[in-house]
Amino acid sequence: MSLEMPGDVTSDEVTNITPLGFWLLVDGVEYFVPFGDYPAFRDATVAQICTFRRLGSQLHWPQLDVDIELEALQHPERFPLMFRHGVEKPGAWIARGASSSLRAVQEERARYGEDSEGKSD
Repeated sequence: MSLEMPGDVTSDEVTNITPLGFWLLVDGVEYFVPFGDYPAFRDATVAQICTFRRLGSQLHWPQLDVDIELEALQHPERFPLMFRHGVEKPGAWIARGASSSLRAVQEERARYGEDSEGKSD
């Protein structure tokens, strides 16, 4: 989080949290992170979701011990195994198809009256 003026958007930040997931702005591109694909965020507080840092091509949430590769947000179809919570739990992979992220984004856009390109009605 930052102390910018209203309307100012910094390079990397959480821009919105909804019941289905959250929107993440990185380098001017907004990505939807669905809780169905990343369940470690589902019960996280707003502060925990908003507190992350970028480490090269990786986004890291230190309070949740969660990392997401930026490429996984850019090309979810290349990452069928999306989430692993904690290195000490080698069997904790949760498989998901790329279509679940797309479906979650479509549900979010429909909920807020946006078309498939993100434009409001």
